[in-house]
Amino acid sequence: MPLSSLNANHILLEELARELRTRPSHCYLLCGPRGAGKMLGAHALALGLLCERSGGENFCCTLADCPARAARVASGRSARRERCACCAACVQVALGVHPDCYVIDRQPGRFEVSIEQVRALISRLGAKAVRARAPIAIIGDADTLSPPAQHALLKTLEEPPVGAVLFVIAHNERALLATVRSRLRLARFKLLPPEQRAAVRPELADALDATAAPEADGAFAPAERFFEALASPHGIDAAAARRMAEEFFRDREQAASNFEWLALRFEEMLRFKLLGDDFAGLEAKTAAAMKKIATATDLETVLTGLDYALRALSAIRAMANPALQAENWWLTLGEAAREQAANTRTQE
Repeated sequence: MPLSSLNANHILLEELARELRTRPSHCYLLCGPRGAGKMLGAHALALGLLCERSGGENFCCTLADCPARAARVASGRSARRERCACCAACVQVALGVHPDCYVIDRQPGRFEVSIEQVRALISRLGAKAVRARAPIAIIGDADTLSPPAQHALLKTLEEPPVGAVLFVIAHNERALLATVRSRLRLARFKLLPPEQRAAVRPELADALDATAAPEADGAFAPAERFFEALASPHGIDAAAARRMAEEFFRDREQAASNFEWLALRFEEMLRFKLLGDDFAGLEAKTAAAMKKIATATDLETVLTGLDYALRALSAIRAMANPALQAENWWLTLGEAAREQAANTRTQE
């Protein structure tokens, strides 16, 4: 699959591929919203380093839909045997069995990438490469790494094995410790358009849409409810906060996803207010809503919303009551907005 297939991010990926061929950094942070193709991009860059022929990052297919293999199966035993265009290393990466490519991710039923996974990865990175010149590692859902897991990883980030390259994937970079972020080469991804998410990889069609809040009990919670509350936060009282908490933050997984979504929105508003970023990576409807909210909200309220969202997310991962964290967050946001309004009236 050519890097150009990742429309909104192909220029960034091509720049990273060139950098990896010349003067690579040892650790990269690929961050951005869900559905931006970060994991797919990380695998493409890893293939570029591990491919034993050429053009690894522009891999043609996955084993499940390889044209050459499909032709053999469809034609039966009498078919002319065509050799797959993928080299042995690329095939091993696709199967997840390459001896020098390590991928860890949040396991099903878990709320975080565990410290045990991180320690196992560090141990494998310290071993001598079997097939490649140096090992490659990919850490998915890195923003779910607990502080102890991040501290365990820190030594490897400071002194990685010679030639090793590590790709860290996070939806919200602020969930990572500052000491960890400072040792990573940042690459910020933009959200792919919905039709391209479906075309590039079918499962991406089910990823979070910028106009929908994170998944809750098998259904998408409407972002319009969140946008409505964020547009008039001074109207959030105890009753409203409780309703939002009960509807969208009932269980731990649901609450973590929704707080992650909220933290991303507040980070985008912060960049808009401080750097002038215009929400170009979002769909038009979402960008317009975000710009309206950011314009009407002062910097202090934005900082409060972001800070408390990240605190709530950390508390939930530490087994705090998710509904209570959500109720407190919405109340805090309402109080900050009312204080903003009072200050504005006083200045007038």
